[in-house]
Amino acid sequence: MGKARTNIFLADKDFNIFYANDVAQETLKTIASDIRKEFNVDTNDIIGGSIHRFHKDPGRIEKIL
Repeated sequence: MGKARTNIFLADKDFNIFYANDVAQETLKTIASDIRKEFNVDTNDIIGGSIHRFHKDPGRIEKIL
């Protein structure tokens, strides 16, 4: 079975990201300056941080998830 060639992030029940596969980590490296500019988040700090840093309406996202 081959590896997934897509970005995969996993978050716990408290909406904290605890995993990003190799593809996702490579993608983050290529868009690091955009993430820093748009969200004021360093890509090295994504793992362990809340998904809500990237949402304008966290409550809406929680209802969806």
